[in-house]
Amino acid sequence: MSLPHFLCIGAQKAATSWLYAILKQHPNVWMPPIKEVHFFDRLAKQRLDLRRYRGIAEKRRRLAVEQGLDAELIDYFGRVSSYDEASLDWYREVFSWPVAPDVKIGDITPAYLDIPEQTVRYAREQLGDIKIIVIVRHPLDRELSQLRMAATRAARGYRKVKTEKQWMRIFNSMVGDSRRGSYSTGIPLWQDAFSEKNFLALPFGDVRETPQLVMKRVEDFLEIPALDTYNDLSTPYHKTKKAEIPQTIIDLAAERVAAEDTFLRRHFGEEFYARTK
Repeated sequence: MSLPHFLCIGAQKAATSWLYAILKQHPNVWMPPIKEVHFFDRLAKQRLDLRRYRGIAEKRRRLAVEQGLDAELIDYFGRVSSYDEASLDWYREVFSWPVAPDVKIGDITPAYLDIPEQTVRYAREQLGDIKIIVIVRHPLDRELSQLRMAATRAARGYRKVKTEKQWMRIFNSMVGDSRRGSYSTGIPLWQDAFSEKNFLALPFGDVRETPQLVMKRVEDFLEIPALDTYNDLSTPYHKTKKAEIPQTIIDLAAERVAAEDTFLRRHFGEEFYARTK
């Protein structure tokens, strides 16, 4: 059983679904059919049960049986849904699909940006000095997009989220949850654990403005052949519906991410920071 050759560690609401969808088209890349594996963040939080992942995998397996899909795919979903805990053996099983020697295996899980140092070190010990990708989105834009997503999940549509009090309740609940965008703590941990040559930071604005050039950088970084036939390069994935957030909430969000702005400017420079929007 294999382990990944590269990780994309985030951030949430920063085009990781776009990268997954595009890289899945490359013949020299293989990633699990369920995008976010959530292994290292589960270990960090001691949430080792796999109920959600097992449920998705079992649903995919049943659908594959109904549609008469490849028996190998049906067997794969059966194997990854048979484990009770998120062990290293299970993680290896997730990447057990047979691939050619020149195929790069990847894990794109945005929650990895926010795991603690000991778990990052554990990832380094188990995976070796593999490639690490992070997509950096302007902190306030990312925060507000995450807030809109949280509102959607909490209220199942914006018709129920209208008042400032309702938005404040959702914002406070999000503050108490995982950050999913703490560049100032996550990036230094991953950079310290892995070689500088194996760390790639991509500004979110480049994904929107020059996706072809972004993919050229990713291809060079992963050492895979250039591909000229990507579909939907300019298509946003999991785009959050627009909703008018009260200015008081926006101000609170801006205050919350101010340290992230400062970090990105100092760490990557003003030119890079400007391209995160």
